[in-house]
Formats: sequence, C-alpha cells, structure tokens
Amino acid sequence: MTIEIELEPVVTEKTSKQVNDNQFVFKVDQSITKIMMQQYLSTKYKVVIESVNSINQKPKKRRRGRIIGFTKAKKKMVVKVKESKEAENIKKLFG
Repeated sequence: MTIEIELEPVVTEKTSKQVNDNQFVFKVDQSITKIMMQQYLSTKYKVVIESVNSINQKPKKRRRGRIIGFTKAKKKMVVKVKESKEAENIKKLFG
C-alpha cells in the first residue's frame, strides 16, 4: 500500500539554512502522520530518515469589520535526512 503525499516545500531564510544541515521543511495535509511521511520519503527518494518533527499551526482569528473569520490550520513537517547522494534529489525541490 503506497500513499501519495502532496509535498509543498516551505522556502524561507531559516529553512534555506536548514537545507545545508539536511533538514527539509514541507507543508503537508493535516491527516499526514510522522510515520506516513517517513515511509513516503524513504520509498520515493531512497533516503535514510533520521527524524521527523511535526508542527501544527492553529488557525488565527481575523476580522473584516464586524465579520470575524479564521485562517486555515496548517501542518508542517521538519525532516532530517542522513547525508547521501540521494539527499541531493530532495535539495533540488528547494532550488
């Protein structure tokens, strides 16, 4: 059973520095777990995953006049990969 995860790389100054340390930050769907992320990256990119950390960002309250709304909740995963030639394939996603 293979799952297909839509990966959206998060590119900021901080994450650009983390890429040099083989740490990659992806924006993922809320339902993705650490284990699913680890299995997906290890099978698709053939890399050895050292650790996976998840960040759940809660929705923020936003107002437009009297109307109160919320932004969408987001989930990010920080993946640390062991140094290898295959890790270069993931680095290409970050430009």
